[in-house]
Amino acid sequence: MPRVPTYDGPALQSAPLRPPTARPLDVSSGTRAIGQGLAVLGEELDRQAERAAQAEAYDAEFRATDAWLKWDTSAREHARGGGADQYEADAEEWWSKAREEYGANLSPRAKALIGRSLQQKHLSAKANVSAFAGAERERHADEVAMADIATTIQFGVSSGTVDATRGQLKEKVAAFGARKNWSTEQVERAQGEYISAMHVAQIDKLSPVEALAYFTAHSDEIDFRKQGDLRKALERNIEIDQAKSEARAKEAAREAEERLLDSAWSLYAQGQPVPPSVISALPGRQAVQLMNAIESRAAREARGTKVETNIGAYLAVREAIERGERVDLRLFDGVISPTDIKSLASLSTPGQAAGFLTDAELKNKALVDLGIDKKRDPTSAYTVLGLIDSRMTESAQAKGKPLTPDEKRAVIEGVVTDRVYVDGWSWRDKEKQTSLLSDDEVGDAYVLVGGKKVKTSVVPFDKRLKIIRALRARGLPETEQVIVETYIEKYPDGQERNGGVSGGW
Repeated sequence: MPRVPTYDGPALQSAPLRPPTARPLDVSSGTRAIGQGLAVLGEELDRQAERAAQAEAYDAEFRATDAWLKWDTSAREHARGGGADQYEADAEEWWSKAREEYGANLSPRAKALIGRSLQQKHLSAKANVSAFAGAERERHADEVAMADIATTIQFGVSSGTVDATRGQLKEKVAAFGARKNWSTEQVERAQGEYISAMHVAQIDKLSPVEALAYFTAHSDEIDFRKQGDLRKALERNIEIDQAKSEARAKEAAREAEERLLDSAWSLYAQGQPVPPSVISALPGRQAVQLMNAIESRAAREARGTKVETNIGAYLAVREAIERGERVDLRLFDGVISPTDIKSLASLSTPGQAAGFLTDAELKNKALVDLGIDKKRDPTSAYTVLGLIDSRMTESAQAKGKPLTPDEKRAVIEGVVTDRVYVDGWSWRDKEKQTSLLSDDEVGDAYVLVGGKKVKTSVVPFDKRLKIIRALRARGLPETEQVIVETYIEKYPDGQERNGGVSGGW
């Protein structure tokens, strides 16, 4: 069972009571606490003001830095070439304005902060600007020097003053090398390269023979690495030039022979005598062919044999010539009449374009307007085309010079619109194309003048020729209607009347 502890001796000590003693009140600790609290509060307020000033300064600094980077990127583009000095001046002006612009409206503490920061960035930017401007001045100076050297070479080559240009190049390269701190070996090597370039440029403008002679005379100043290939190229150029000259001579001789041959056969086609000097100048075979043709024609004429034109052959040859093909008309001497051969020969020269259509296209259009198909009705096509050709030739002879496009159109229009009436057995007379009238229909053809029938045969032959010549000289359409009306106006009673619209004809 548990035991109850027991203690030996007295458990408590007895002592007398002490009277209370009065002490002074201590307030220094409270004052110190208040002072410490105010100090802490002041520090906090100062920190808050510092943070606010820093925020202002950082924001202004950010905007200033961003604006500078953008301005500098753009300004450097304009600093290329000779603008480095202006670039530096503009940069200084930018920073002077930046301190005022980005420091305005800031608190004193923020102004102090940004002032120090911008000053540091200004110094850093100034160093970068100076480095860039210096490098740009150097690069620009190099470009100017190289351009000056290249211009000197070009002038020396164009003027032919090689010796004077050589001295100028040496001086300019030496000055360039001094600025670049080159060694003597570097300067001499560069001088040799530019003098070599001058000689090569001079060689390029000379003929192959002259170029090789120049190369031989100045080979000691031409880059030895290029000498072998350059000599081979020059010798090859001489060979090519000689081959070209021989080819040109052969081509010129062939063209002269063809012109002489064409001239001889043109005279033959036109029924004119071919001079013996022309025949003797032709190659043997061509001369024999021409003489055979002349003798054959003379024999036909002696027999009274007349060559009738094969219309199909005529149209085929005409179309080939109009397509620009070269046709040997000698092959058709016995198939196409001399008159038509002469007409075809005149077509061999390129036709003058009239508006958007060539002569051949205008004539083919005339057939279309008349409803004539070359394949289905070759005879009518042959007749109309022959009439157009003869009228163009006669009109040009009347004027004394080639027809203009408008005058050619007028001739073709006259052929297309030239229509007359022909007396017939039916109650209604037929209107027909004048160029396609048969021999029997010509005598019965008439036109209407003032509502009356007037036969075309009323115009005497001599008066008809006079009126036609006047129409051609004026470039007017030549139709039976105009011819008859003009005759009646000028010769109302068979006698010529002065005055009127046709006066002087």
